[in-house]
Amino acid sequence: MRYLLDTNIVSELRKGTRCDPAVAAREQAELIPHGGAISVITVGEIRKGIALIAPRDPQQAARLESWLAKTSRAGSWLFLGMWLKNGGD
Repeated sequence: MRYLLDTNIVSELRKGTRCDPAVAAREQAELIPHGGAISVITVGEIRKGIALIAPRDPQQAARLESWLAKTSRAGSWLFLGMWLKNGGD
């Protein structure tokens, strides 16, 4: 069974080692073995967040944009029929 991930979960998983321990444990137990999917709405919410951050922290916005571009190329999340990589950096 694949899980549809909400924006807050994607955001939390992106933190890597700073990720909430409960979210990280669930990722290990369920997401890695079964996979996760993200919706186009989640991608839109992430893009909106990046746009809101950009005026006050352009460097962070650039890092997030780079992460989003990298995750849209290949990996472990299903999105619009393509596999997406969990960037987590």
